[in-house]
Amino acid sequence: MINKSILKFENYFINEITFSKNEEFNIKNPIELDLDFSYNFTEKENKTFVKLTLKIFDENYIQNQKPFFMKVSITGIFQIENYDTTNKDHKNLISKNTLTILFPYLRSTITHISLEAQINPIIIPPINIQSYFEK
Repeated sequence: MINKSILKFENYFINEITFSKNEEFNIKNPIELDLDFSYNFTEKENKTFVKLTLKIFDENYIQNQKPFFMKVSITGIFQIENYDTTNKDHKNLISKNTLTILFPYLRSTITHISLEAQINPIIIPPINIQSYFEK
């Protein structure tokens, strides 16, 4: 017997891609990435839209002597069968699982953008995204 989830991942789309390179940056040593994740949930028409955003370095990348600034936002569309907004199990299913499902798509997009930008490919390691946000 197959255990079927009531949570359905319908699709995702990219909201925003920003990439700005610091032409004055001269790499001497390997740099550790500054990662800043954020997310939000929006419900409409029996669907939950989960927006996951990652900034690498920040908008002051030139002043802070960083090689670039990158921001990528993606939104996943999820649905739960017979969704009940008062059901705590449904809320937990959305808050815990949707980010975990969406994270690999964000990682892949970041890697692809870095390759196209002709910088060393950025490969965000797999992380426990739930644990990250709980901290």
